Amino acid sequence: MSDNKTSGGFTVILTKPDDGIRFNRLPTADKLAIHYTSSGVGLLSVAINNQFIQKLNVHSSGNLTGSFLYAITDITIPHDAILTISLVTNDMTVNIDQIIIGDDDLGLQPDIWNLPPLLWLRDLIQPIGRD
Repeated sequence: MSDNKTSGGFTVILTKPDDGIRFNRLPTADKLAIHYTSSGVGLLSVAINNQFIQKLNVHSSGNLTGSFLYAITDITIPHDAILTISLVTNDMTVNIDQIIIGDDDLGLQPDIWNLPPLLWLRDLIQPIGRD
């Protein structure tokens, strides 16, 4: 699907269970982010080398174009792996813009479902003027 707010101008559309996308010969990584839009709430399946690894929650992005979220997870991707992402849930559409793999911090902007850790003010308090 054409979308001028994607990383490359197009998305891969998943509309029914078992629709998916496969990536071959991936480098070693321990984190996966899927940049997507969705018409509803549901699940994506993630497989490495044709072995099911986990399901990821997908949240409605509010629009199938221009309104992207990230599904981020820790995952072990070995060198030269095959990664398959497929739709599990009926009655929804997911448009995948891109995947990002890497180690630790992927440098992604927070969205409503992936906020940075909460900073507690009590951890920042330093008493002054007391012996």
